[in-house]
Amino acid sequence: MLYAVPFAGFGVMHLTMSHIFVGMVPSFVPGGVFWVYLIGVAFLAAATALVTGKLAKQAAWGLAVVLLLFIGTIWTPRLFSSESGSVGPTLAGLFKDFGLLGAALMVAGNSEG
Repeated sequence: MLYAVPFAGFGVMHLTMSHIFVGMVPSFVPGGVFWVYLIGVAFLAAATALVTGKLAKQAAWGLAVVLLLFIGTIWTPRLFSSESGSVGPTLAGLFKDFGLLGAALMVAGNSEG
């Protein structure tokens, strides 16, 4: 249940502070802010599934996929980009998502259904 808390927070943040996250959507992905809102709703749905235990395994697998996409399309390119500025926040985001990815896989492996 504790694992759901950050995703509930991330969901609310995506829905209420979309202007912050829209710049993180890779330029090759059309739709911009649509993806920010979709991810926000998905995070809230996943948090709900993890808390209730209904579809928790599927929610954890979905989170794993989203986090892997974030690592591959947001953090890794920024790490190797000359435009990224300070590498500290990029590494923090990368390590955060790796940790959350590992936990998602553990939750998926330990959930029924």
